[in-house]
Amino acid sequence: MNKLVELDLEFDFETANNALQFDSDELHGTSTAKRVDFVAEYEDCYRFIEVKDPDQPGVTNPAAFIRKFTSGELLDSLAGKFRDTVFFRSLC
Repeated sequence: MNKLVELDLEFDFETANNALQFDSDELHGTSTAKRVDFVAEYEDCYRFIEVKDPDQPGVTNPAAFIRKFTSGELLDSLAGKFRDTVFFRSLC
């Protein structure tokens, strides 16, 4: 089974050929590369998943998340994570 957990959320990638928690320090060591939370590999595609849960109890600044989302700053951050993840995976 390909069940992966991020904070209080559980994701089931049962139909994936492979799924990994890509933002693990065990995988990247001291690398400063930006990275998505999960990569799921299927026969015909890859899925890059970044978890953002502003409703999680204890979130320090939900207003900052909303500002990033509405300003486009979040999109820039996600694009960087996608770029670095694709680069890293292509070298594996």
